[in-house]
Amino acid sequence: MAESLPTPRTERPAIATVIDAAYIATARQGTRLRLYLMDPRGPLAPPFLEFYECFSALFTLTSPYQEIVDEDDEDSAKLLKEIRTWLDPENRTIATARARRGLILFEEWQKILARKDVISWQR
Repeated sequence: MAESLPTPRTERPAIATVIDAAYIATARQGTRLRLYLMDPRGPLAPPFLEFYECFSALFTLTSPYQEIVDEDDEDSAKLLKEIRTWLDPENRTIATARARRGLILFEEWQKILARKDVISWQR
């Protein structure tokens, strides 16, 4: 008898598992970046780039899904545009103001992900 495929109720699909890991990594790196901003020791680049990498991965994994963000909603469309601008690799500025803005954008994005049940403590 062939093994049955996992269903969403019994097991998270592979992409959801990767999104969970990216979210946890982004939250962890966001905490490290906040700690650096509170008590700056050494260069800003390492904690900034670690946060940037995780947030970029999380956004890349979640932003294409129309179920998550309705681009017809003005606030959602504005947030999507702001995050895309913040993540633009042409902007090579690593500065405290940009780090703070990235943390704010992540907080807004995580609210959307939680509201749409992409991330949840009830699994």
